[in-house]
Amino acid sequence: MTFLMFFIRFVVFDLQESPKYLVAKGRDQEAIAVLEHIAKRNGKKISLTLEQLSVIESAAEYTPKSNLEVVKSVFSTISLSHIRPLFSGHKLAINSTLIILCWGLIGLAYPLFNSFLPLYLQQRIVSSTDSDSINVTYRNFAIISIMGIPGSILACFIVDWTRGSKSRWSLGGRKLTMAISTGLTGLFLFLFTTSKTDGAVLGWSCAAGATQNAVGCLYT
Repeated sequence: MTFLMFFIRFVVFDLQESPKYLVAKGRDQEAIAVLEHIAKRNGKKISLTLEQLSVIESAAEYTPKSNLEVVKSVFSTISLSHIRPLFSGHKLAINSTLIILCWGLIGLAYPLFNSFLPLYLQQRIVSSTDSDSINVTYRNFAIISIMGIPGSILACFIVDWTRGSKSRWSLGGRKLTMAISTGLTGLFLFLFTTSKTDGAVLGWSCAAGATQNAVGCLYT
């Protein structure tokens, strides 16, 4: 499926090179052609001509840059002014650091989990004769996905329970929901490592799937 989408991306869809890139490389004629193509696809016309671009370039005395020079010029203009406010105060600096650290660990753990999970299951799980079939694989995937639906619904219910409430001690809210769901997810994933049968793997996966989906309250 991924290869099919890759094929469609480059063959079916008539994608053009970036005009900005072409101009940066001094390929003005190609840049104009790309702009005309985009305008035509949208039922429009452009008034920009090659002569106009030439006038601009001659006035600016433009010289094409190498890829290394382009990279250096991009990094030379990078400013941290939009990041510094995240660390402007002691409490804000701690929160920003923890959030960055958490998402960094999530980005590291997720691919490692998916990479080593098949090897772990192969060594630890006593599989039945038909457990490796495609039908069983997709059946388990469907069960885990369906069991994750109640987690999302429950998370929305808890978040909405106190929506609009001005009491700081109200039960519910995003923080409590995410704290509980994250803790339960960690517990179920730990218990998942004790699985020695296909049924145990499916059961703990369903439990973890439900609590993982509850983290979706972050986007509600």
